[in-house]
Amino acid sequence: MAVQTGSGTSLILRVELENVPGTFGRLASAIGEAGGNIGAIDIVRVGRDVIVRDVTVQVADPADGDRIVRVIGEIPGIRVINVSDRTFLVHLGGKIEVRPRHPVKNRDDLSMVYTPGVGRVAQAIAADPLAEGPYLQAMRLLELQGDRAGALRLYQSLEKALREELGLEPSAEAKALLEPARSCPAPALPAPPTPLVGRQQEIEEVLLLLQRPDCRLLNLVGPGGIGKTRLA
Repeated sequence: MAVQTGSGTSLILRVELENVPGTFGRLASAIGEAGGNIGAIDIVRVGRDVIVRDVTVQVADPADGDRIVRVIGEIPGIRVINVSDRTFLVHLGGKIEVRPRHPVKNRDDLSMVYTPGVGRVAQAIAADPLAEGPYLQAMRLLELQGDRAGALRLYQSLEKALREELGLEPSAEAKALLEPARSCPAPALPAPPTPLVGRQQEIEEVLLLLQRPDCRLLNLVGPGGIGKTRLA
């Protein structure tokens, strides 16, 4: 059984032990001799013949974790059920939750606020760049999605097209739709407590990718804890 570890070195070993005196002592001794340091011990299930426990073990590196699992598997009366990395478990399912600003209660709501609805409006804008109606509809959709920056960019596109082609300004209705986007305060991001060290090459690569016209979304991928969020 290979041990999956992220940046952390805290493992949870779920083990099944014979319910006889001395079995856990053999387990603890084997873990210590293999380089592990036992932390929390939790009972999962107690039966007449066996006990299932979750044993939290600190290890210096992944190799120690693999060695501990092998050693435990060779002890009579003890079976390793599962091995988990506590840091890896924290990252399962993501760490950031996104909540909609507009409730989506039915299929009709979904058809309006989800991407295909915005796509149809974008096609109408491309077909007639000087028609204000599709711009207004798209701005409303983006506002429902909480994308006020997108609504502002769309208004600026409308403003530029009308000025350059017709010498006109957007209507009062369009300007009214723009107000929420303009009044939205910039997010107060926390200042990093320390400088970002050793990431100059990655920063340059990210900036080059973001300047490409075909780069609409850039994902930073890597093991948990290596600094993806800080780099972003």
